[in-house]
Amino acid sequence: RESFNQIEKMKWPKLKNLKFLQVWNWFIEHSFIFDRHSKTKMELALNAYTHLYDENSIDTVFDLFWALVGIEAIYCSGKEAISEQIFIKTQLVLGPLNDYKKKLKQMYDFRSRLVHGDLNIPPKHYSNDDSDDYTFHENLFDSAALAVAILTATLQVLISENKTELNFKYVVE
Repeated sequence: RESFNQIEKMKWPKLKNLKFLQVWNWFIEHSFIFDRHSKTKMELALNAYTHLYDENSIDTVFDLFWALVGIEAIYCSGKEAISEQIFIKTQLVLGPLNDYKKKLKQMYDFRSRLVHGDLNIPPKHYSNDDSDDYTFHENLFDSAALAVAILTATLQVLISENKTELNFKYVVE
C-alpha cells in the first residue's frame, strides 16, 4: 500500500485495475502454482512477489530485495548491464518516465550499493534520529516502493496481454 501512495507522486508506473477472473484464468491457463521451486523466469518473479506479502515482515530491505529479484527475472538477460537493462526495458513496457528518470536509476544504485557493501548503514536497533538515518530510510523506502510498483505494474501488463514473458529485440534500420 505504501508503494502505491509513493508512486502517485511520480505518476509512473501506471497501475491497472484487473478483474479477478482475468488474473485467475491467466494463472490457470499457464499452470502457475505455488507449491514448488520456480522452473521458469516467470515462476521466479511470481515466487519472489509472494515474499512481498508476508504479514510478519516489516523489513523494507527485504521488500526491495524481493521486488528486484522479480524485476530482474522478467527484464534481464545475462549478467551485464543489469541496471541499464531495467532502465530501458521497464520504460518500453510501462511507458516513458519523463520527470523522475533519476529515481529509477537511484533505485537500482541504492540496491547495488547496499548489497555490495558500499553504503553506510545503521545497526539493527539504531535509535538516534539523525540526518544520516533519515536519508538512509528515505532512500530505502523510495527504492522499495518503486521496485514493488514496477514489479506489480509489469505483472499486470503480462496478465492483461496474456503473456508469460517479455522478449526484446534490437533492431537497426
